[in-house]
This record gives sequence, structure tokens and C-alpha cells, in this order.
Amino acid sequence: MNRLVNVALAIGITLLTYLLGEGLFAVFQGDQLHRSLIQRLIARVASVGDPAPRFFRPVLTDPAEIEVLLDALRREGVGLGNSPYDELQTEQASISREVDGCPQGRPDIAKTVTFLRTPLFETFNPIVMFYDAGRTLSAPLSRLVDRYAVRLTSYSTDAFGLRRTVPLVDAADMVWVAGDSVAVGAMVDDVETLASVLQSHDSERRYLNLGHGGAEAAEIRCNLERAADRYPGRVRELIYVYCENDFDESESMGTPESVIGWLQQFVAEQGIGRTTVVYAPYIFNVVPESTRIPGTRGERFEDHADEKARLIRLVADADFDWLDFGEIALDEADAQGSPFGALSMYIDVVHHSPQGIERLAQALRARRER
Repeated sequence: MNRLVNVALAIGITLLTYLLGEGLFAVFQGDQLHRSLIQRLIARVASVGDPAPRFFRPVLTDPAEIEVLLDALRREGVGLGNSPYDELQTEQASISREVDGCPQGRPDIAKTVTFLRTPLFETFNPIVMFYDAGRTLSAPLSRLVDRYAVRLTSYSTDAFGLRRTVPLVDAADMVWVAGDSVAVGAMVDDVETLASVLQSHDSERRYLNLGHGGAEAAEIRCNLERAADRYPGRVRELIYVYCENDFDESESMGTPESVIGWLQQFVAEQGIGRTTVVYAPYIFNVVPESTRIPGTRGERFEDHADEKARLIRLVADADFDWLDFGEIALDEADAQGSPFGALSMYIDVVHHSPQGIERLAQALRARRER
């Protein structure tokens, strides 16, 4: 009898320990979609001795594959964006700096950047891996890249820390592309940024990429004012990428009124002949039927319809041009005859794919010809 009691007690303690472990695991995962511990264990056991590929291409589904490499990643100056590994935010990995309170890119850097094929951490926002171009990675890190990298792209800056525009055109008249990481061209190659694509069709003017990753509206203003001091009287056209995440009243310029009010003053002072505001919405508000997945950020993302309506009115009153990238994406869906066509215009939750940038550049050139 005592033996049965002991067995029952042991089973009960084991069950309670397991349930506690599952509960703690769920708390740490937050509202991210995840498999239970027992599901992970079953999948791990089932994969032993099973060489058959589980997908068309390898997919990184276990964070342990990254965590075992954290020391090597840090030692070799590799950064992982869209991930919780803060220990990899090192000086060697960084592409940014701050000058007099104004965020800038680090000067004269060359990075190799790639997405990893993985659903870990956030839907529609895969892990970004970046490291010094030309660096020979150790064998374990090379295997990680070879197995999971989507494609390798180049990210380089000039002596002022600005993303390089290709080809370089030495012309007095300039066109500036300003904004945050959407403007700078996150996750696309140097030759695929909006500034570079526009430059490839215009040899008479020089295109300057003033975008900076993570920049708030006040920081975009800072970069524009610094450019005006560096190149006085040379800007003829301004393309201002207004990302949807700039709607934030807790920021110093987090409203459409503050941004467009200042922009009108700046354009007048600089004598800029043409200004276009490019609206860059998150994919959650362009195709919500496909992207607002329960348990992910998309489900909770604000629609920002009121702020957008105010922005449209202010842009019209300022006599600026207006382009909505969301409309470009939906037009592409119509052209492809597929509800998923809009997704091809994006490279993640908000940044534009090379095809999306090409469509945007075409729309900008068409506006000029009207």
C-alpha cells in the first residue's frame, strides 16, 4: 500500500513540476505563438534518425541552434536584429552612432546583411543577421548562414555615415530621400534602395539617402537640417518617407501637424521645388485579412485611420505630392490576381522589397511626368 502511495505521489509531483514548467515557459513566451514543451520534446525525438527534409528549404525552428552560438556570434561581431539577444548589440556589430544628439550611420562601413529563414520571435519579421563584409566566419557560423540565410545583401555607408547611393553621380543639383529605415532601404542591397533606383534613371541630379534606421520624426528633421548645412542651396526635390510608426503623440514630433508644419517651413527656407510625402504603412493595415493573426503584434496594431486622414489633408493643404505605398501594394495584388500579391511588395512587416521599391520609383517618376 505504501508503495502505491509513493508511486502516486511521485507521479503527482512529476505532473505538477511539468505543469509549472509549461506555465513558466508560456509566461516567458508572452503572447507569441509557440509549441508546448512536450510538443518540442516529441518533435525532437521524432526527428532522430529521420534524415528526410521536413520542408522545401531548411527552417530554423529551435532557438537552441542560435543560443549555442551566442559566444561565437559576439566574438565575431555578428548582430541579430529582430531577436532578444541583447548581448550581441556590440560596437563591432553596430551600424549606428550619435553625433550631437542626432543619430547617424557609422562612416565608411560595409556590412553583409541577410534574413534567416525562421518563424522565431515575431511573425512577418524574421531575424536579421549582419556582419562585416569580407569577414570569414568560423565554421559553425558559416553553416548557420549556408543553411538558413535567405540571400546576402550589401549595406555600406560613405564618409558621412549615409547609405551609399549607386551609381555615384557628381552633380550640383540634388534630390534627397529622407525618413527612417524604410527610406534607408533596410534589408535590400545598396543598388536596390529607393535613392539608388531613382538615381539609375537620372544622371542630371545626385540622389542623397538621408534615411536612418529607427529614426523618429524629430531625428529625421535633424538629419535634414544637417544635410542643409552641408549642401546649402543644392536640394531641388525632397522625398519624405512618412512611416506609420511615426504616429506617436509621446514623441516630440509624433503628430502629422508637427511634421508637416515643420516640413512646410523647411521646404520654403531651402527653396525646394518639389516635395513628395510617401506614406509607408505596416503590412497589418494593408492586408489585415492575411496578417492580423491572433496572438501576434499584427492583431494589436492600431489602424491609425484618423491620423492618416489628417496627414492627407495637411499634405494637400501644403501643396505637396502624396503617394501611399499601401495602394501600390494593393494594385500589385490586383495585377497578380492574388490576395497575397501585396505581400510581394514587402520584405517584412514594413520595409519594402526590391520589387516594391521598383514600383514606388515608377510611381514617383510617373508623377513627375504629369
